[in-house]
Amino acid sequence: MLSPAAADLLLWVIAGLVALWILLPAVMFKLAPVRLRNAVDDDPLLAEPPPGAPDYQRRFQQFAALGFRPLGRTFETCWFMSPIKPYWRSLQGVCWLTSEDGLTFVSFHRLIADEPVRFGAASYFAGGGMLRTTCPGVTGRVRADEEAREWRTELRDVDPEQLLRRHQKDLLGICLRRKLAPKSMTLAEIGAAEVAQGRRALGRGGGWAYKFIFVYFVAPALLTFALANRHSSLHHPAAAICVGASVFAVMRLIVLPLKRHRRALSAHATRS
Repeated sequence: MLSPAAADLLLWVIAGLVALWILLPAVMFKLAPVRLRNAVDDDPLLAEPPPGAPDYQRRFQQFAALGFRPLGRTFETCWFMSPIKPYWRSLQGVCWLTSEDGLTFVSFHRLIADEPVRFGAASYFAGGGMLRTTCPGVTGRVRADEEAREWRTELRDVDPEQLLRRHQKDLLGICLRRKLAPKSMTLAEIGAAEVAQGRRALGRGGGWAYKFIFVYFVAPALLTFALANRHSSLHHPAAAICVGASVFAVMRLIVLPLKRHRRALSAHATRS
Protein backbone atom coordinates (compact mmCIF):
# COMPACT_ATOMS: atom_id res chain seq x y z
CA MET A 1 0.00 0.00 0.00
CA LEU A 2 1.03 3.59 -0.59
CA SER A 3 2.19 5.59 2.38
CA PRO A 4 0.07 8.64 3.29
CA ALA A 5 2.72 10.94 1.84
CA ALA A 6 2.88 8.97 -1.44
CA ALA A 7 -0.92 8.85 -1.71
CA ASP A 8 -1.09 12.58 -1.12
CA LEU A 9 1.53 13.18 -3.82
CA LEU A 10 -0.31 10.92 -6.28
CA LEU A 11 -3.56 12.76 -5.62
CA TRP A 12 -1.89 16.09 -6.30
CA VAL A 13 -0.36 14.75 -9.53
CA ILE A 14 -3.76 13.58 -10.74
CA ALA A 15 -5.36 16.87 -9.74
CA GLY A 16 -2.64 18.81 -11.54
CA LEU A 17 -3.06 16.79 -14.73
CA VAL A 18 -6.84 17.14 -14.89
CA ALA A 19 -6.61 20.85 -14.06
CA LEU A 20 -4.06 21.24 -16.87
CA TRP A 21 -6.38 19.38 -19.26
CA ILE A 22 -9.20 21.80 -18.45
CA LEU A 23 -7.33 25.09 -18.03
CA LEU A 24 -4.60 24.93 -20.68
CA PRO A 25 -7.02 25.34 -23.64
CA ALA A 26 -8.64 28.28 -21.84
CA VAL A 27 -5.27 29.99 -21.35
CA MET A 28 -4.05 29.25 -24.89
CA PHE A 29 -7.30 30.49 -26.42
CA LYS A 30 -6.83 33.78 -24.58
CA LEU A 31 -3.13 34.26 -25.25
CA ALA A 32 -2.33 32.53 -28.55
CA PRO A 33 -3.55 33.48 -32.04
CA VAL A 34 -6.25 31.28 -33.52
CA ARG A 35 -4.42 28.37 -35.15
CA LEU A 36 -6.92 27.65 -37.90
CA ARG A 37 -5.56 25.85 -40.95
CA ASN A 38 -7.23 24.84 -44.22
CA ALA A 39 -5.74 22.08 -46.38
CA VAL A 40 -6.76 22.60 -50.01
CA ASP A 41 -6.98 19.84 -52.61
CA ASP A 42 -8.16 20.98 -56.03
CA ASP A 43 -8.88 17.47 -57.33
CA PRO A 44 -12.47 17.69 -58.68
CA LEU A 45 -13.03 14.00 -57.94
CA LEU A 46 -12.91 14.75 -54.20
CA ALA A 47 -16.05 16.89 -54.53
CA GLU A 48 -18.08 14.09 -56.08
CA PRO A 49 -20.45 12.01 -53.90
CA PRO A 50 -18.84 8.94 -52.31
CA PRO A 51 -20.61 5.55 -52.42
CA GLY A 52 -23.38 5.17 -49.87
CA ALA A 53 -24.33 8.86 -49.70
CA PRO A 54 -27.69 9.08 -51.50
CA ASP A 55 -28.63 12.48 -50.10
CA TYR A 56 -25.31 13.94 -51.21
CA GLN A 57 -25.76 12.28 -54.63
CA ARG A 58 -29.19 13.87 -55.00
CA ARG A 59 -28.03 17.37 -54.06
CA PHE A 60 -24.92 17.04 -56.23
CA GLN A 61 -27.00 16.10 -59.25
CA GLN A 62 -29.43 18.97 -58.60
CA PHE A 63 -26.61 21.50 -58.59
CA ALA A 64 -24.97 19.84 -61.61
CA ALA A 65 -28.26 20.27 -63.51
CA LEU A 66 -28.02 24.00 -62.69
CA GLY A 67 -24.61 24.24 -64.32
CA PHE A 68 -22.25 23.67 -61.41
CA ARG A 69 -19.16 21.49 -61.73
CA PRO A 70 -16.89 19.96 -59.04
CA LEU A 71 -13.93 22.03 -57.92
CA GLY A 72 -12.25 20.17 -55.03
CA ARG A 73 -12.19 19.92 -51.25
CA THR A 74 -10.92 21.92 -48.29
CA PHE A 75 -10.24 20.44 -44.86
CA GLU A 76 -10.00 22.62 -41.74
CA THR A 77 -8.17 21.92 -38.51
CA CYS A 78 -7.69 24.17 -35.49
CA TRP A 79 -5.68 24.14 -32.27
CA PHE A 80 -7.34 25.78 -29.25
CA MET A 81 -10.44 26.82 -31.19
CA SER A 82 -12.33 27.44 -27.94
CA PRO A 83 -11.52 27.61 -24.20
CA ILE A 84 -12.77 24.04 -23.76
CA LYS A 85 -11.58 22.38 -26.98
CA PRO A 86 -7.83 21.92 -27.47
CA TYR A 87 -8.09 20.50 -31.00
CA TRP A 88 -10.75 20.36 -33.71
CA ARG A 89 -10.84 18.86 -37.19
CA SER A 90 -13.51 18.98 -39.84
CA LEU A 91 -15.59 15.81 -39.93
CA GLN A 92 -15.31 15.20 -43.67
CA GLY A 93 -14.04 18.48 -45.04
CA VAL A 94 -15.96 20.85 -47.30
CA CYS A 95 -16.58 19.86 -50.92
CA TRP A 96 -16.88 22.68 -53.45
CA LEU A 97 -18.57 23.19 -56.81
CA THR A 98 -18.27 26.23 -59.06
CA SER A 99 -20.67 27.92 -61.43
CA GLU A 100 -19.91 28.29 -65.13
CA ASP A 101 -18.90 31.94 -64.71
CA GLY A 102 -16.76 31.18 -61.64
CA LEU A 103 -18.52 33.77 -59.47
CA THR A 104 -20.75 31.53 -57.34
CA PHE A 105 -19.57 28.52 -55.35
CA VAL A 106 -21.50 25.69 -53.74
CA SER A 107 -20.31 23.88 -50.62
CA PHE A 108 -21.27 20.55 -49.05
CA HIS A 109 -20.42 19.43 -45.53
CA ARG A 110 -21.69 17.61 -42.46
CA LEU A 111 -21.38 18.42 -38.76
CA ILE A 112 -22.19 14.84 -37.70
CA ALA A 113 -21.89 11.64 -39.69
CA ASP A 114 -25.56 10.58 -39.61
CA GLU A 115 -27.18 13.82 -40.76
CA PRO A 116 -28.20 14.74 -44.32
CA VAL A 117 -25.61 16.74 -46.19
CA ARG A 118 -25.63 20.50 -45.61
CA PHE A 119 -25.30 22.74 -48.65
CA GLY A 120 -24.83 26.40 -49.33
CA ALA A 121 -23.83 29.02 -51.86
CA ALA A 122 -21.04 31.56 -51.47
CA SER A 123 -19.84 34.59 -53.41
CA TYR A 124 -16.69 36.58 -52.67
CA PHE A 125 -16.16 40.28 -53.34
CA ALA A 126 -13.27 42.10 -54.94
CA GLY A 127 -11.34 43.73 -52.12
CA GLY A 128 -12.56 41.21 -49.53
CA GLY A 129 -15.83 40.06 -47.98
CA MET A 130 -18.34 37.35 -48.77
CA LEU A 131 -22.02 36.47 -48.96
CA ARG A 132 -23.12 33.02 -47.86
CA THR A 133 -26.55 31.40 -48.11
CA THR A 134 -26.93 28.10 -46.27
CA CYS A 135 -29.38 25.27 -45.69
CA PRO A 136 -30.43 24.10 -43.18
CA GLY A 137 -30.74 26.97 -40.76
CA VAL A 138 -33.23 29.26 -39.11
CA THR A 139 -35.40 30.51 -41.94
CA GLY A 140 -34.92 34.18 -42.57
CA ARG A 141 -32.03 34.64 -40.13
CA VAL A 142 -29.55 37.11 -41.58
CA ARG A 143 -26.22 37.80 -39.94
CA ALA A 144 -24.43 40.87 -41.23
CA ASP A 145 -21.04 42.33 -40.44
CA GLU A 146 -21.06 45.48 -42.54
CA GLU A 147 -17.54 46.48 -41.50
CA ALA A 148 -16.02 43.14 -42.52
CA ARG A 149 -18.37 42.96 -45.53
CA GLU A 150 -19.66 39.53 -44.53
CA TRP A 151 -23.28 38.45 -44.84
CA ARG A 152 -24.92 35.11 -44.06
CA THR A 153 -28.52 34.05 -44.72
CA GLU A 154 -29.98 30.82 -43.34
CA LEU A 155 -32.82 28.92 -44.98
CA ARG A 156 -34.74 25.74 -44.25
CA ASP A 157 -36.77 23.36 -46.43
CA VAL A 158 -35.40 24.69 -49.71
CA ASP A 159 -33.99 22.91 -52.74
CA PRO A 160 -30.83 24.03 -54.57
CA GLU A 161 -32.73 26.13 -57.09
CA GLN A 162 -34.59 28.02 -54.35
CA LEU A 163 -31.38 28.56 -52.38
CA LEU A 164 -29.56 29.93 -55.42
CA ARG A 165 -32.48 32.21 -56.24
CA ARG A 166 -32.32 33.74 -52.76
CA HIS A 167 -28.54 33.95 -52.93
CA GLN A 168 -28.58 35.82 -56.24
CA LYS A 169 -31.28 38.19 -54.96
CA ASP A 170 -29.22 39.04 -51.86
CA LEU A 171 -26.05 39.31 -53.93
CA LEU A 172 -27.62 41.82 -56.31
CA GLY A 173 -28.94 43.89 -53.41
CA ILE A 174 -25.59 44.00 -51.63
CA CYS A 175 -23.67 44.83 -54.80
CA LEU A 176 -26.01 47.73 -55.57
CA ARG A 177 -26.10 49.03 -52.00
CA ARG A 178 -22.39 48.70 -51.23
CA LYS A 179 -21.04 49.17 -54.78
CA LEU A 180 -19.35 45.76 -54.66
CA ALA A 181 -18.62 43.23 -57.37
CA PRO A 182 -18.28 39.44 -57.04
CA LYS A 183 -14.96 38.01 -58.10
CA SER A 184 -13.76 34.73 -59.55
CA MET A 185 -11.78 32.62 -57.07
CA THR A 186 -9.47 29.64 -57.15
CA LEU A 187 -10.00 26.94 -54.53
CA ALA A 188 -6.82 28.08 -52.77
CA GLU A 189 -8.23 31.61 -52.56
CA ILE A 190 -11.52 30.26 -51.23
CA GLY A 191 -9.63 28.30 -48.57
CA ALA A 192 -7.73 31.43 -47.52
CA ALA A 193 -10.93 33.51 -47.39
CA GLU A 194 -12.65 30.85 -45.27
CA VAL A 195 -9.72 30.79 -42.83
CA ALA A 196 -9.75 34.59 -42.50
CA GLN A 197 -13.51 34.59 -41.83
CA GLY A 198 -13.19 31.68 -39.40
CA ARG A 199 -10.43 33.38 -37.41
CA ARG A 200 -12.55 36.49 -36.98
CA ALA A 201 -15.54 34.42 -35.87
CA LEU A 202 -13.50 32.35 -33.41
CA GLY A 203 -11.81 35.44 -32.01
CA ARG A 204 -15.20 36.93 -31.11
CA GLY A 205 -16.37 33.82 -29.26
CA GLY A 206 -15.28 32.03 -26.13
CA GLY A 207 -17.15 33.88 -23.41
CA TRP A 208 -19.71 31.14 -22.90
CA ALA A 209 -16.96 28.52 -22.58
CA TYR A 210 -15.26 30.39 -19.74
CA LYS A 211 -18.60 30.41 -17.95
CA PHE A 212 -18.88 26.70 -18.68
CA ILE A 213 -15.52 26.09 -16.98
CA PHE A 214 -16.57 28.08 -13.93
CA VAL A 215 -19.99 26.42 -13.58
CA TYR A 216 -18.89 22.82 -14.19
CA PHE A 217 -15.33 22.78 -12.83
CA VAL A 218 -14.49 25.66 -10.51
CA ALA A 219 -17.84 25.82 -8.72
CA PRO A 220 -18.14 22.04 -8.05
CA ALA A 221 -14.55 21.95 -6.81
CA LEU A 222 -15.06 24.87 -4.43
CA LEU A 223 -18.41 23.53 -3.18
CA THR A 224 -16.93 20.07 -2.57
CA PHE A 225 -14.08 21.50 -0.53
CA ALA A 226 -16.31 23.90 1.40
CA LEU A 227 -19.11 21.47 2.22
CA ALA A 228 -17.01 18.39 3.02
CA ASN A 229 -16.39 17.50 6.62
CA ARG A 230 -12.89 18.42 7.77
CA HIS A 231 -12.18 14.75 8.42
CA SER A 232 -13.51 13.66 5.03
CA SER A 233 -11.16 12.73 2.20
CA LEU A 234 -13.06 15.21 0.03
CA HIS A 235 -11.91 18.04 2.33
CA HIS A 236 -8.63 18.07 0.46
CA PRO A 237 -7.88 20.60 -2.29
CA ALA A 238 -6.63 17.96 -4.71
CA ALA A 239 -9.66 15.71 -4.14
CA ALA A 240 -12.00 18.66 -4.62
CA ILE A 241 -10.26 19.48 -7.89
CA CYS A 242 -10.76 15.88 -9.05
CA VAL A 243 -14.47 16.06 -8.19
CA GLY A 244 -14.82 19.28 -10.17
CA ALA A 245 -12.93 17.71 -13.07
CA SER A 246 -15.27 14.71 -13.02
CA VAL A 247 -18.31 16.97 -13.32
CA PHE A 248 -16.61 18.89 -16.13
CA ALA A 249 -15.68 15.68 -17.98
CA VAL A 250 -19.26 14.38 -17.91
CA MET A 251 -20.61 17.67 -19.24
CA ARG A 252 -17.83 18.21 -21.79
CA LEU A 253 -17.46 14.67 -23.14
CA ILE A 254 -21.01 13.30 -22.84
CA VAL A 255 -23.67 15.97 -22.38
CA LEU A 256 -22.34 18.56 -24.86
CA PRO A 257 -21.81 16.03 -27.70
CA LEU A 258 -25.32 14.65 -27.19
CA LYS A 259 -26.81 18.15 -27.29
CA ARG A 260 -24.76 18.99 -30.38
CA HIS A 261 -25.96 15.81 -32.08
CA ARG A 262 -29.62 16.53 -31.34
CA ARG A 263 -29.24 20.15 -32.45
CA ALA A 264 -27.63 19.13 -35.73
CA LEU A 265 -30.42 16.68 -36.53
CA SER A 266 -33.18 19.05 -35.47
CA ALA A 267 -31.93 21.62 -38.00
CA HIS A 268 -33.11 19.29 -40.76
CA ALA A 269 -36.58 18.75 -39.30
CA THR A 270 -39.30 19.79 -41.70
CA ARG A 271 -41.54 22.54 -40.43
CA SER A 272 -45.15 21.48 -39.90
